[in-house]
Amino acid sequence: MRFAVIIWLIPSLALGQDSLVHFKDLQFRTDFEQRAFYKYFNQKDEGATLELLLSTAANPGGIVGNAQERIDQVVNRLRPEITSKKKPEKYVKSVYTDVHSTFFKKYELVNRFQEIFQTGYYNCVTASALYALVFEKLNIPYSIQEKPTHVFLIAYPNQNNILVETTAPVFGYLTFDARYKESFIKNLKAQKLIGSSEAESQGVEELFNKYYFQNENINLHQLVGIHYMNDALYYGDAQDLVMALKQIDKAYFFYPSTRISYIMMSLVVQSLSAQNPKPLERAKLIARAAQFSKQGITPDMIKGEFAQLTSNLLVRDNNKALYRECYEMLSKKIEDKELRNDIGYYYNYELGRVFFNQGNYSPAKSHFAKAMQFQPNNADLGGVFISALANSLRNEKDSQALMDTLSAYEKRFPTLQENNNFLSMVSMTTVMAFGDAMRDGNVVQGEKFQAKFEKMMAANKDLNTPSGVIGTAYSAASSYYFKRGQKARAKAVLDKGLQFAPNDFELRRRKQMIN
Repeated sequence: MRFAVIIWLIPSLALGQDSLVHFKDLQFRTDFEQRAFYKYFNQKDEGATLELLLSTAANPGGIVGNAQERIDQVVNRLRPEITSKKKPEKYVKSVYTDVHSTFFKKYELVNRFQEIFQTGYYNCVTASALYALVFEKLNIPYSIQEKPTHVFLIAYPNQNNILVETTAPVFGYLTFDARYKESFIKNLKAQKLIGSSEAESQGVEELFNKYYFQNENINLHQLVGIHYMNDALYYGDAQDLVMALKQIDKAYFFYPSTRISYIMMSLVVQSLSAQNPKPLERAKLIARAAQFSKQGITPDMIKGEFAQLTSNLLVRDNNKALYRECYEMLSKKIEDKELRNDIGYYYNYELGRVFFNQGNYSPAKSHFAKAMQFQPNNADLGGVFISALANSLRNEKDSQALMDTLSAYEKRFPTLQENNNFLSMVSMTTVMAFGDAMRDGNVVQGEKFQAKFEKMMAANKDLNTPSGVIGTAYSAASSYYFKRGQKARAKAVLDKGLQFAPNDFELRRRKQMIN
């Protein structure tokens, strides 16, 4: 879509200042602009309005002095007339004529406020802003109003209602194409801001004019926001989407509205699809897109964008550090808990999978475990986690350390008890601990592990416990009893071991020796 489609846009559905834009998120073009924002918002300096309007310039500091001086000259020239007891109509006419002849030379559709002082070019937004500044200095009450084709001022509203036209109404705007109108109305219907009966009784054109343009009074603060919004539209039309987003943020900060948020969403979506931003910038855009769930951005869209980021950054480039940085930034900014959890699952699963394929089983195990925190009942994830766990522990010889590790995971993820591969690891570790305890002479502990192992084997015939491990453990127990003269006990423990590992050479040899 083309963004430079209108020279002024006054939101019709005001929202409160919400989480779409925070002051800390604003990105300033110049130090001058940043100081102007701080003066206006932090110090509550209404006098900074002129500086804010000039801040769209590349070098606003070089303009502000001259602009202020020229405005003051007009104000000082007009102020004596306020005491001349002229009727409001005549006084306002004098102000209108003086300002127009002093500043305005040519109407330009695409126009920024600073151009009034540089070239004399103006449009309805910039001219209305200048008249508003002069009216405030002269203490003339006014309101700023809009119609579907124009924006203008009313002096002495609700009293004399003196219309102050800055341009001819027909030049106040450019038309939107049908696609843009239909998309906007569809969006409002999805948010249930337009009811079904209203949608059936009115066409797109009528609904668009009603909801996109609404005759209402706004103030100079909001007009500054409209000026920033226009600047965003100009940059968007020039395909400078980075600057367009910076400016639309400022516009929304001045004037949070459905309309500006819709333009913001459009710029974010276009930036994701039309640009090739660097990974961190793409992650920021994905996080921003997630803010527009009410406007039709679905969780699946966000997950799809993150999947693409994963494919490029992790799978193709193997840049784990930058991938982690992108994820952490996303995780902090996405407010929807369910979506944040889904992204967290996908991040840890994919990172675990890459580590696993590279043979780095310990970090793979760690990331699979984190993924299981998000989806503890995921059977496929449980299987690959157990495989990584087994590989990460394959060189561990301390049976007690193995027991502790498996026990901790079993408590953390109870569904592992349904997986025979995990239970086989537990049974193998248990029988190893049985043998270690008997070799150390800790018969009480050994017999406890023996009982646990045999109970597991009796309960589940599908457990895959290596016969060599069984043979080693039961042989150690037999040796313990034999050395203490308990020949019958030694023989019995060998027979028990042979039930689980009938072909084990060590068990068979020891039984022959005892017999």
